[in-house]
Amino acid sequence: MDWLARVRSFSRDAANRKIVYDLVHESKWFIEWTAAETEIDTAEQLVALRLELALLQLDRERILGNQAPRAAVACHALAWSDRVPQMSGLLH
Repeated sequence: MDWLARVRSFSRDAANRKIVYDLVHESKWFIEWTAAETEIDTAEQLVALRLELALLQLDRERILGNQAPRAAVACHALAWSDRVPQMSGLLH
């Protein structure tokens, strides 16, 4: 999804911590609004993503302020960015 691609892109620079935090917050709301409308397997995966995003928010200063954890966030965002459209059925 586009918001996950933006998390990945903005995670590359520590100066973008506020932007990443806002994108994560927005992503959590999107998941909350859509998970209930999906099949149970998809909802389960979306809830797992929401949990991962919530944990990022809780420890955002340590994670987004350091290169290695920030790179891990970018990697996870890329993986989820590829998975979410497939789960939605938008890609065949």
